[in-house]
Amino acid sequence: MASATKWQFLSGFFLFCIVAIIRSVLYSARLTEIAYGYKPPNDWSFLIGNNVPLISINKSVNSTTQRDPKVSASFVANDINDTKVSSAGESVQGKTGSVSSISSISSPRSKTMILTFVTIGFVKHVDFWYQRLSDLGYTEHVVAAWDNETLEHCKTLNLRVVPCVSSGFKGKVPKGKNQLFRRYLFAARWKCVLQQLQAGYNILLTDVDNSFQRYVPLSNFENFNVIHAYGGGYPIRHLKAHGFTVCGGMTWLQAKPPTLKYVQLIVDQCGDRCDDQGRINNLFVDLKVNWTIQPLQQQLPPNHNWPEPAGSRLGIAKLTGHSVMIWDTRFAFRGPLETSPCPDNPWVAMPFNNRAEKTHYQWEDKCPSPRNQTLMNKRRRKLDST
Repeated sequence: MASATKWQFLSGFFLFCIVAIIRSVLYSARLTEIAYGYKPPNDWSFLIGNNVPLISINKSVNSTTQRDPKVSASFVANDINDTKVSSAGESVQGKTGSVSSISSISSPRSKTMILTFVTIGFVKHVDFWYQRLSDLGYTEHVVAAWDNETLEHCKTLNLRVVPCVSSGFKGKVPKGKNQLFRRYLFAARWKCVLQQLQAGYNILLTDVDNSFQRYVPLSNFENFNVIHAYGGGYPIRHLKAHGFTVCGGMTWLQAKPPTLKYVQLIVDQCGDRCDDQGRINNLFVDLKVNWTIQPLQQQLPPNHNWPEPAGSRLGIAKLTGHSVMIWDTRFAFRGPLETSPCPDNPWVAMPFNNRAEKTHYQWEDKCPSPRNQTLMNKRRRKLDST
C-alpha cells in the first residue's frame, strides 16, 4: 500500500514538472512573439545538416578592472550634438569593398566601427542600412556576415564586410524568421563583438533594421564605456521590477577593460544561444548600478503611445566598474511605427515590426525629418529603379 502511494506521489510530481516546463516554454515564446513579432518554428529539420563554416573566437579577456572618471551629467547635452567633426585637410577614410581584417576598416585615429550582424534571411535589408549611414556621412559601418551567401552578397554590392560565425549551430541557415536560429545569432554576435573589443576597436552595435536619422559624431560617446538604448518594455518582468528595459540591438561599447569584463559576462551567460536582450537586462541585477536619472528631453501629451518614455540614465556598475548610460528615448527611439507624437529630431529610430513586416523603411513617411527629406526621396528613387 505504501509502495503504491509512493508511486502515485512520484508520478504526480513528475507530471507536475512536465506541465510546469511546457507552460514556461510557451510563456517565454509568447513574450518573444509579442516583443519581436515572430513565432517559434513549425519545422525543426534545419537542425540536421552540415556544419556552417566557422571562424575562431578568441575567448581570452583582460579582466583587469579600470574605473573611468566619475560620470558627468554634462555629457547629456553633448549626445545630441550633430555637428560633424573633422580636421582641416584630413582625408575621408572608409573605402568600400570586402575586407579580411579589421585593421583595414577603421583608421588608427578612430578605431571605431558601426557593426550589424546579418544572415541570408535578412540580407535584403543590408543595402538600405549601409547606404543610409553612408548618405549621412558615416564611414565606419561594417556588415558582419553569418554565412557565405551573405558574405558573397555584400561583396557583390561592394560593401565592407567581415565573416562572423560561432560554433554551436548546425544545419542550413534558414531564410525566414526562426526563433531558435536567432538565438544562435544573438549569442554569436556578442562573441564577435568581444573579439573586436579585444583588438582595440570601439563598437556601435546596431540591428540592420535600425533607421538612422542624422549624423552624430561617434566621438560624442567616448565619455562612457557602455551606452544602451531603451528596449521598449521587453522583458516585461524586468520592466515591472526595475522600471526600465534596454535594447539588445543598439549599444555603444568602448574598448576598455571594464567593457571587456561586462561583455564577457554576456558571452558566458549566452553560451551558444540565448535571448541576448533578456540576458542583458537580467545582468542589471548583478551589476548594481546607482543611477542618476535625467528628465526626458521632450514634453509628451497625456495621450501619447510611447512604450517607455524616459530620460537618460547614468551610473557606474559596481560589479565590473564600467561607466554606463542609457540614451534618452527621444534621442534613440524604440516604439511603434504609428507613434504619437513623433520624437523630436531623433538620432536613430527603431520601430517595432508588424509581425511579418519590417517597418524601418516607412519611418520617414510617418515621422519625416525635414533635413533628411531630400536624401530619402533620392534613396527611394534609386530603390524604385532597381
